[in-house]
Amino acid sequence: MLPFTALKNKSLTAHITASFCILSAVLLFPINHSSTEQALHQHHQISEKSALNQSDAEQQISIRHTLSDPLNDAVDVYTVEIEEAFPFERQIRRVASEVEIDESLVYAVTKAESSFRSGVQSHAGAIGLMQVIASAAGRDAYYRLHKKRATPTLAQLKDPYTNLQLGSTYLKLLEEHHFGHITDEKLKQMLVLAAYNWGPVNVKRKLLAKNPPRNAEEMKWVLWTKAPRETYSYVNKVLKYQNQFSQFEA
Repeated sequence: MLPFTALKNKSLTAHITASFCILSAVLLFPINHSSTEQALHQHHQISEKSALNQSDAEQQISIRHTLSDPLNDAVDVYTVEIEEAFPFERQIRRVASEVEIDESLVYAVTKAESSFRSGVQSHAGAIGLMQVIASAAGRDAYYRLHKKRATPTLAQLKDPYTNLQLGSTYLKLLEEHHFGHITDEKLKQMLVLAAYNWGPVNVKRKLLAKNPPRNAEEMKWVLWTKAPRETYSYVNKVLKYQNQFSQFEA
């Protein structure tokens, strides 16, 4: 048996230890609570960033080109400032009438190709609003227009009206000469756009030669599995733009 003094000291020590534990718990609780709040806040921020990363990529791209994007710039003032809302509206309307092609299609291809920048030139040599290559589409379109073989000059391709005329004529040529036998209009348009981006020879050999698509839905799958990703994206992009522009046609 322990002496009374020893028992008293042991009891006092236990009391002090218990008191210290309680005090520590009280002091640490706000810290732990604060840490929990901070962790929740960080988790919320991460969730917000993930949601932003999953947003429509096309919308992010259009924001970078607001100065040349009629659908994001000036739709609200469309009835008042039509020339600002639709760049090259007068030239595109004239060309669409002359070539007998859908005006919204010309707008859509022009937006997809150059974002309405008439002086732009690609590394592949495509020039102007509809990114016409002089020695390829430019020459074919020029012959269809003027019934003589010649290659458009750099000055001609940088001229907005001439470039739109050549690009639209080439679209018409693709539609009638290369894919005129296609009876499904939606399928035909998708083939035309694929050929404008990838070339008619590639489209015929690699998309139509074996198990050709019978409609637009099958064409989507064929584009995904047999065409370059650029061509697949291009066709879908132009169709999206055309649908938007067609809502504003007179």
